[in-house]
Amino acid sequence: MKGTTAEPAQIRDWLVTYIAKLLEFEPEEVKTGIPLGRYGLDSIAAAALTEDLGKWLGFKVDPAILYEHKTIDSLAAFLGRPDADQPD
Repeated sequence: MKGTTAEPAQIRDWLVTYIAKLLEFEPEEVKTGIPLGRYGLDSIAAAALTEDLGKWLGFKVDPAILYEHKTIDSLAAFLGRPDADQPD
């Protein structure tokens, strides 16, 4: 088990910035409570997102997590837990 030192709000901000850049949106246009699938992320973009997020957090983030935590808010809350169960 490997936790994170990032707070949910920091993770949420990182995700908003990442998605805004990817989709060429303004950050204010990214809504954190809607499913990420509504932004049209394909499997390649989802894999890249989780890989980059994992590098930022310092541990591997499985792309399948996006199926369990479908919104930015849910994903950030889960990954921001100090006891987040993440593989090395």
